[in-house]
Amino acid sequence: SCKEVRVVSHNIMPSALQRSGLANGIRDLVNQIEERVIKTSLLIEGFDERLDANTETVLYRVVQESVNNVLKHADATRLDVCMIKEGGNISITLEDNGKGFDTGNASFHGMGLKNILSRINYLKGTVEWSSSPGKGTLVAIHVPYQPA
Repeated sequence: SCKEVRVVSHNIMPSALQRSGLANGIRDLVNQIEERVIKTSLLIEGFDERLDANTETVLYRVVQESVNNVLKHADATRLDVCMIKEGGNISITLEDNGKGFDTGNASFHGMGLKNILSRINYLKGTVEWSSSPGKGTLVAIHVPYQPA
């Protein structure tokens, strides 16, 4: 039970995120995925400086939820994650080659996706899901960001 509490507490606030920022937190998250489960690629550009802690936490949670959705539901063999901060914008894409889903279906609006949407809305950003059965899924996130 001690080990379980430790895992849960690290998932609540990963030490890499606290210690060295969003880019390293996402690197650790993606690196934890076993290659025998799904092949991953990660591209991170422009995150030379830390973002404010609130923005880092929200974006980490959104990426974490999106990755978990791929692992739980997509039956994918490939996941590509791209994070780019350029000028006053942050773009994050996650693309898998899984089974996809019908974005017009009522079950598409589950709690996990609602949480992603509300978190990105909080940052005054947008999130779009592009998917159809048998075609994989692309999640595109855009957030304006100006350092305080």
